[in-house]
Amino acid sequence: MDAMFRFIDRLQAQKGQLLLAFFSWLLCGSAWGQVSAFVQADHNSSSGLATANHWLAKGLTPHSPVEWVHYRVDAGVGYEHAPWKISLAQTRQGYLLGNSSAMFLAAQNEAKHTLDLSTPGTFPLQAEVWTLKATTLAASFKHSLSSDLSVELKPYVMNIHDYEHSKGQFTLVNQGGNSQVTGTLARTGMRDYGFLIHDQPDAGWGAGLNLRSDWQTHWGSTQLKVENLFNRLNFQTIHQSTRQYNVTATGGQLNIGALPSVTGQYGYTSLQEHLPMTWLLSFQPVAIRGLTTAITGQDAQARWALGYEGRNTYGRLWLRTVAAHNWSIGVDWDIHPHWRAGIGATTDQNLKTPTVSSFYLAGYW
Repeated sequence: MDAMFRFIDRLQAQKGQLLLAFFSWLLCGSAWGQVSAFVQADHNSSSGLATANHWLAKGLTPHSPVEWVHYRVDAGVGYEHAPWKISLAQTRQGYLLGNSSAMFLAAQNEAKHTLDLSTPGTFPLQAEVWTLKATTLAASFKHSLSSDLSVELKPYVMNIHDYEHSKGQFTLVNQGGNSQVTGTLARTGMRDYGFLIHDQPDAGWGAGLNLRSDWQTHWGSTQLKVENLFNRLNFQTIHQSTRQYNVTATGGQLNIGALPSVTGQYGYTSLQEHLPMTWLLSFQPVAIRGLTTAITGQDAQARWALGYEGRNTYGRLWLRTVAAHNWSIGVDWDIHPHWRAGIGATTDQNLKTPTVSSFYLAGYW
């Protein structure tokens, strides 16, 4: 594996020539394969959407469940000549993993700038956020292991333009009108954290592997989709900070933006990190056409999911839910012999605040 990363280092040094060669090969290859251009976005969550209005209804609980959110936006070009697919795209990705109490306080902070700390008790607050912007070159290969089982592997490499990883672990204690917040916030990324006198250039690249499999039986179709099954982000120079907090407030309210840290460390480091793994294991029974039952999640967190779709010659209409905590509806259709489009919207379990959660537009030649 180390040999592979050394090879990628050499590729990074020649990325300009490689991109030119890729586009030249893409244009020439259209004579015997299919060339595409696309823009697409998707959002998935264990509970509602990553909006303040949804999380404001949750409240503080001592044993709040862990929730996850991830989104991805891609715009690029691709080439397909079976069994190979190759794509080059600008990518934005985001991942969030945290308990619902932390989400509630973050939503209050966004909506009101002060936190209502009137609920008595002790509340663990944990949250972790990753954001990434990169140019991604990917190649996928689909292989049939038998007449019933196929596997598609998709390795990729990334030239990273922006990255941030934040991890907070806090404890909030509310008692008798007094509140105390203690904990640690650690941040790494291609941005300044703290007071850095001499800025330094950041450089980063990444690599990973996605997986899809499809197993057909007389009962139905079982599919597995895993994003970031393996991945690594490598940074030669990256900003880093760690802050310790121990803050006491009175009056039942606290301005989180004005929280002073007790101690802080700021600097640069070389670093290897990884993005969370997202996955979906689904089953489509033959007996009920259009129905999909599934388990989906992020890393070790999992929820059940359910979906249904109807198709005709022009496109499809689909419905889905994750643990009945959100509801999504979408449609995709052929808008032209060479163009296809789709859009989806998601609302929370109370059918409030519907929001566009997915879309795509693709052309094929």
